[in-house]
Amino acid sequence: MNPSDAASTPSTEIAEPRRPVPEDFGTTEKTVGRFGRVMNDGFEHRLLLWLSLAAMLFGGGYFLPDRLVHPIAPFWLLIISSVAAFYVSVAIQEQIKRWFRKRPGYQAFQAYTAELTTYESAMRTYRHLVYQQKRCASRQQRQQRDKAMTEKLTRWKEIRGRDFEVEVLKILFSKGYDVSHPGSSMSGDGGVDFKIKFQEKTIIGQCKAHKNFISAGPVRDLYGTLIDAKADGAWLVCTTGFFRGAKSFASGKPIRLFTIQDILRLPDARESIAAIYFSSDEGSIFDYVASTPPLRTTGPT
Repeated sequence: MNPSDAASTPSTEIAEPRRPVPEDFGTTEKTVGRFGRVMNDGFEHRLLLWLSLAAMLFGGGYFLPDRLVHPIAPFWLLIISSVAAFYVSVAIQEQIKRWFRKRPGYQAFQAYTAELTTYESAMRTYRHLVYQQKRCASRQQRQQRDKAMTEKLTRWKEIRGRDFEVEVLKILFSKGYDVSHPGSSMSGDGGVDFKIKFQEKTIIGQCKAHKNFISAGPVRDLYGTLIDAKADGAWLVCTTGFFRGAKSFASGKPIRLFTIQDILRLPDARESIAAIYFSSDEGSIFDYVASTPPLRTTGPT
């Protein structure tokens, strides 16, 4: 399925199952609870077990012959009484169940519990479907976002030369950067396509609208320009990407390598600008870009 197909897929609203209530079956919550405790071997069963055990232990002390009175006799009395109490309590409980089944409210209780079981099964299916629907919606949004970004990047790759510089400056200006375009002056740009000013610091930048990935050569040239201009940092912006040699050369230097996709994802200049532009490592801006799901593109690294 491509993104356009995903976007056109109809989304059906899933209705949550209605939980049954005892009143729908002509009974009450109290009656259902009483039947449930008896039929499901609840508290009454456990209480009956221990009452039977206590009674048998109490009676055993009076009715056992004296010849069984021995230091170990209490232990065996406890074991025998416990086993007997268990079977007696089970027998009594079964009798109580048979008696409860004959009571007027049992049919309503049985119908309610059957409907409740169906409801619980329907809720499990409902939760699963809601989860899958959310995943599908998230996937569709991501596909639409990737499609829009891909279309935008395709348009960017068609821009060449000075037009690419101007469009990059428009983006930076719209994000609140104090950016200038040296190439607009009569003296030429001196290898600098744009400058960003911030608190007595200067970043110079170059734009490369190349169809292919950028090698280490342009990065070396930018580094020389950075030294000549006595700037605090340098950005190299391209439309595609950078080869490993370019990244290797820029590592450890005040040079940042950006694709147009990275520029589009830059935060506004007001959002921690000093930490973003003048950090000593390569982390801050790339951490921000990495927090956004990347496009699924391939190419050399």
